[in-house]
Amino acid sequence: KLSSDKLATFSNGINLGNTASATATTLDGYEEGTFTVTVGGDSSGAFTNETGEYTRIGNCVYIRVVIRVGTNFASSYIGGLPFNCVCDSSSSSWQVLGTAVTGSATNAPIAGVIHTGQATIRFFNDANTDSPHLPNTTHNYYRINGFYYTTDAF
Repeated sequence: KLSSDKLATFSNGINLGNTASATATTLDGYEEGTFTVTVGGDSSGAFTNETGEYTRIGNCVYIRVVIRVGTNFASSYIGGLPFNCVCDSSSSSWQVLGTAVTGSATNAPIAGVIHTGQATIRFFNDANTDSPHLPNTTHNYYRINGFYYTTDAF
């Protein structure tokens, strides 16, 4: 269907090839936007500034988060992601989003991890999920990019 402003819309999606298995090859959702990054749970801590952007294609959510810590956190996570994560529960209840780049050049890698059923990023030292990292003013800037899967409906 073509609207008066020349925008094509397809209410059932766009099939990208194999019509025999239309469900698997149909692009039926695309969305992009921003979200508000929040301090995790009831943690103390504050941001000086924060940016959250996402692009969702089907069930895959790509995110970009940039935060600047104003006061040290008492918790190892931030919230506000636009959709809950779903992981393969047969092998793991979490997935690594990526390594957070911080404002400290002497800092060891910090892993950003998202758990199934949640819309939060947890930080861990040295990509070790037994050693939580509390966002702090020493490292002040945190930048993380990555993707995760969701089953949240469009």
